[in-house]
Amino acid sequence: MKLKTGRLLGLKSKIFEKVLKLEGNKADVKPPKKIPQPILSPSREGFDSRNIYNPAVVKEKDRIVMLYRAESKDDNLTGRIGLAISYDGINFFRHPEPVMEPEYPWESAGVEDPRVVKVGKTYYMTYTGYDGKTARLCLATSKNLLTWKKHGPIFKDFKYEKNNIEGWTKSGSILPEKLKDGDFRGKYIMYFGDSHIWMGVSKDLINWE
Repeated sequence: MKLKTGRLLGLKSKIFEKVLKLEGNKADVKPPKKIPQPILSPSREGFDSRNIYNPAVVKEKDRIVMLYRAESKDDNLTGRIGLAISYDGINFFRHPEPVMEPEYPWESAGVEDPRVVKVGKTYYMTYTGYDGKTARLCLATSKNLLTWKKHGPIFKDFKYEKNNIEGWTKSGSILPEKLKDGDFRGKYIMYFGDSHIWMGVSKDLINWE
């Protein structure tokens, strides 16, 4: 299935992309005795003005990149995914626009709860697509953490085996290396679920079963 890529975010996105590629200052940073809480709060206005939560964090060179679920006080809790960067893991500066927004029917009520892993030169993000009734585990890929290509729901017709009812398939965590032995040798593993934890396997990180 071919889907639209995430929209480009203009000049400020280019600035953020340059920041992600910079070598930066590699001097050791001593952790403070007391970490201020919270480390990221809702903005006064905009897409993350109501709630910020359920983040994923990935290290890119010597900086920490956070992708987080955001909700605006100006709409009905529609989830979007924002991005913020830090050099010490404590003080973050955020991108002014979401890097992912709802585009398709299965995510019409929000894109939520990102989980990110880097394999090779590609970032793989599992996220929750919510249509107001069912939460479905979805997949997107990126080369720069800013522009994402959506691949749609990972498990389109997931049913609980015991009673054959449709289940929520959110919160997918992909292991970044293929298994070297056992029944799933040569495949990637992902754990996912809501009230139950399930396991998926894949040869290419895109197609799962």
